[in-house]
Amino acid sequence: MSKYIPTAATAAYPSAPEGLRIGHIHLRVGDVARAEALYCGVLGLDVTRRRTGATFLSSGGYHHHLAVNVWHSNGAGIRNGKRAGLDWFAMEINDRPTIDGVKKRLDAAGITIDSIPGGFAATDPWGTSIRFTIAP
Repeated sequence: MSKYIPTAATAAYPSAPEGLRIGHIHLRVGDVARAEALYCGVLGLDVTRRRTGATFLSSGGYHHHLAVNVWHSNGAGIRNGKRAGLDWFAMEINDRPTIDGVKKRLDAAGITIDSIPGGFAATDPWGTSIRFTIAP
């Protein structure tokens, strides 16, 4: 049996480089149907594929920008903020009418909206913050 032995961090930087962009992300959620209700029904993403325990979502017909899955998190609640995990991600929206529509749907769904520089943020049921801004 192997034993985990913690070692000192080797990264030369305390965070990701400024301007880093990731092609797509997977979120551990507690319930795929509930995640679909938020990410599709409220935020307006489209389902591109479903497979056991996961749904793949996109905007504009791309294969997927975001996936939600319960592969290791079925029934999970809010993520423990003191443990490793994705704290937030950003969605850049191309135009004012679209971002205003997202904000209106979040408000109608009873989801708290917080102001951030250049936009607003909301938190999904598993504690991941989503930051919304207008694309430059």
